[in-house]
Amino acid sequence: MNKQRIAAELVKLAKELTAYPRIKWERSMFIPSAAKGAENVQKAKMPKDIDLEIYTYERDGKLFGVAFRGRAAKPIWRYRFRDERQRDKKIQDTIRLRQERLDDKRERQRQRREFKHDYQVGDILYASWGYDQTNIDFYEVVGTTEKSVVIREVASKIVKSKPPQDYVVPVPGKFTGSKMTKRVGPSGYVKVDSVARASRWDGRPMYQTSSGWGH
Repeated sequence: MNKQRIAAELVKLAKELTAYPRIKWERSMFIPSAAKGAENVQKAKMPKDIDLEIYTYERDGKLFGVAFRGRAAKPIWRYRFRDERQRDKKIQDTIRLRQERLDDKRERQRQRREFKHDYQVGDILYASWGYDQTNIDFYEVVGTTEKSVVIREVASKIVKSKPPQDYVVPVPGKFTGSKMTKRVGPSGYVKVDSVARASRWDGRPMYQTSSGWGH
């Protein structure tokens, strides 16, 4: 068989494989493999709205189980059990923990949907960031929506210096940056960028690393 024919056969095989839904193909291939030579292969009954598939089977008089979660192709566990009681406990524990995780996820989603911040125009936010040093940036709220705020960075001034720390406060209205629209999280934090999260300033001076000490 020449190389061109081999390549054509591989392309044909790839098309045949991808003609099946990916997740179903991998799972349907795994179960017979896991249960090869096995007896009494069964799919455990799951509660409504839980994304688990758990299979039980026997081989050479020994008890086995395998569990899948969500759309994952690989199992989250595959064990041999000493008796039915141990296997049933593992299955029920898996269901319970997954249900708790899903309930918690749904609750967080509900909180995000229903959350409304209380920021107002003129409020000052601060963000503390830095590695082996502390930097403070201040932001003034210049606009709001139900779920987000429009902020602009403002200048700061040193009100007390005690190296290696300076104590700074914002200078409202003295803008040093352009407008940014940022969504407010349920905790009240505003993610400014990948390294800084801003929260409401309480009016007290904030300390940062002094110039010459890494700032």
